[in-house]
Amino acid sequence: MAGSIGFVGRERELSCLRAALGGHARVLLVVGDAGVGKTRFVGEGMRRAEAGGMVGVSGGCLPLAEKLPLLPVADALGELSRLDDGRLLEAALGMAPQYVRAEVGRLLPQLGTEEPGTGGRGEGWRRERLFAGVAELLGAVARRSAVSLVIEDVHWADSATLDCLTYLVRAARGDPLTVVVTCRSDGAPLDAQVAEWLAHVRGGGGVEEIGLGPLSRDEVAEQIAGLAGGPPPGRLVDDVYARAEGNPFFTEQLVAAALADPADGGLFLPSGL
Repeated sequence: MAGSIGFVGRERELSCLRAALGGHARVLLVVGDAGVGKTRFVGEGMRRAEAGGMVGVSGGCLPLAEKLPLLPVADALGELSRLDDGRLLEAALGMAPQYVRAEVGRLLPQLGTEEPGTGGRGEGWRRERLFAGVAELLGAVARRSAVSLVIEDVHWADSATLDCLTYLVRAARGDPLTVVVTCRSDGAPLDAQVAEWLAHVRGGGGVEEIGLGPLSRDEVAEQIAGLAGGPPPGRLVDDVYARAEGNPFFTEQLVAAALADPADGGLFLPSGL
């Protein structure tokens, strides 16, 4: 594709996201069909929030047959460790109780901490201590500036990640910490544990939900212009809008097909789509 495209549309939803991050929301659910742009939307919203001083870290769940426990939480903490060349993490660890470094080190091996002993206690105690350590760390960061923890694609989350998010939401009631979660809403079957977690979250307080729908025709025309590197012909906009129905990913794939073979007009279905 010829052009690079900036963010298109969603200004009302972005305003809702900023209001939620700056308000009392402890959980912000961003839901929408596959390809509708949840990741780009949250990324744009976090970019704007971070420009205002918020600290944002993110991690993503993966569709793995064998789930890796707490993978998105570890990814988010790894991102935190790279902010300000690690100084933000070290400052937060310095403010947190002493045990936090060892517990966080279970997810961040680069900290070089020894595996904490269990003192004869079981796995449940170990998990609670780890969750408490993560909560203490994020709370220490939040005492310096507001924090958003973004977890992408929670429909693929493992049970440990869901439990950790529940713990963090409960533990962060007094801190400016918002857990931002993206999830598909297009009827794809959810694991029972994910469906139960979503129902629990939606039934609690301090929860905001933003649903992302399709783009309008004008917004699709703007997207196509960015992808094609110039104003697109009206027929291309109409054809793509009719076929993709405002879904940004579908639009991107169809435009790529049309540009790859202008004579065909992109009538075939791209393999990526």
